[in-house]
Amino acid sequence: MFKPVLLVVALLLGACSYPLATDQPRTEALVWVEQAFSGGRQCEPDDSFQPPDSAELLASAGVVVIETRTEPMMVCMACGCPAYAAKHRALIDAADQGKAAEVGFSPVQE
Repeated sequence: MFKPVLLVVALLLGACSYPLATDQPRTEALVWVEQAFSGGRQCEPDDSFQPPDSAELLASAGVVVIETRTEPMMVCMACGCPAYAAKHRALIDAADQGKAAEVGFSPVQE
């Protein structure tokens, strides 16, 4: 009885040593960059804010975007506070960081 339990434990510990699969291959040539956007105003229904398309913004600077993500940020609910706030993130080639910086994107600090 002890040997099967030991075998299962050994297999589970061995499985922990392998990296998890991700949707993007790990490579040092890719980096995430981000820029925070906010706009609109609470309590002003006529004030509609459309955040920029991050992929288009970066493409206009000559940056090839591999993937984009949006991370919502908290906003206060008082009148006058922004109606929208989010960090727009993009996965780009590390060589394009300078071009991304020209349009306001900086490396993600985690």
